[in-house]
Parts: sequence; C-alpha cells; structure tokens
Amino acid sequence: MKQKKTVISLAIFALLLIYSIFFQTNPYIRSVMITACMFATLTQYYNICYGFVGISNFGFAAFMGIGAYASAILATDFGVPVVLSMCLGTLFTALCGFILMIPCLRMHGFTPGIVTLAFAKIVQVLIAAAKFTNGEMGYWGITPLFKSKTTYTVFALFMVAVSIMLISWLMKTKIGLAFLSINDDSQAA
Repeated sequence: MKQKKTVISLAIFALLLIYSIFFQTNPYIRSVMITACMFATLTQYYNICYGFVGISNFGFAAFMGIGAYASAILATDFGVPVVLSMCLGTLFTALCGFILMIPCLRMHGFTPGIVTLAFAKIVQVLIAAAKFTNGEMGYWGITPLFKSKTTYTVFALFMVAVSIMLISWLMKTKIGLAFLSINDDSQAA
C-alpha cells in the first residue's frame, strides 16, 4: 500500500514537472501553480506542528513574512547575493521562532496557538507600519532568483518534493518518534 502511494505521488510529480516545463504558457496558471507549491510546502510544516507534535501554531504567515522581508531587504538594500540572503532570512526566521517558542513550551492546550496568532497579527501591523518595508504598498525591486518563470515553477515543485521527503525521513527517526510521543502525552514525554 505504501509503495502504491509512493508510485502515485511520483507519477503526479512527474506529470506536473513535464507540464510546467513543456506545456505551460499561461502566466496566470504558472503563478497559481507556484503559489500552490508554496502553500503545499508550508502545509507540510504545519502538519509537523499540529499533526505530529500536537501543538497549535497559527504564526506561519508571520514567519513566512519575516523570512521574505529579511531576505529581500538583505538582497536589495545591502547587496547580499540572493541565495545567501535567502539562507540568512531563514536563519533569522528560525531565531524569531525559537525566541517565541521559549515561553510557549510551558503552555498547554490552545494557548500556544493564541500566542502565535497574536504574534502573526503584531508582525502584520509592524510590517504595514514600517518605513523600511514600504508599508502597505509592499517591497519593490527585489532581485529575482531566476530569470525564467519556468525555472521558478520547477524550483517550486522541487521544494515541495524535498519537503515531503525530508518530513517522511524525519518521522522515521528518533526525533519523529519523540514528536509522536509528545502528541500522545506531552507530560509523560
């Protein structure tokens, strides 16, 4: 049964990849496909938090925004190469998440969800009010990672596949077993 799911998943991935490389000419469909891949990747990490660990987290949009703005500002304002700025933005986001989760470790039930939801709203208000992010008008002039839109689509599909494989691998390790035990009984774990 598991091998059948893997074969079906690989076939769907291969079809989407072939479609995005050879047959996709409509920019709207390409944009929707990239956005769907972005949210599919984000959903995988939400599945770790709520599905496997059992902790409510509604701050993914805030963390996504922090990473996006950090990497965009580093790339455009400070001239950092795009790939390095993406890595630094990811590290900055991880640091923000680590700082936020320190007080949440002692909370139970839906309290971490409420804290992360409040954090998301605070980040939204701060980004909308900040001058260095251009407020509600958004940040313009971001250095692109790729010149071709087809490459963006292939990269987005690749990131979905990598995130699914990494999470599948993670859940087979001792860390994954610890995640599942936290979900079953956090006090005993």
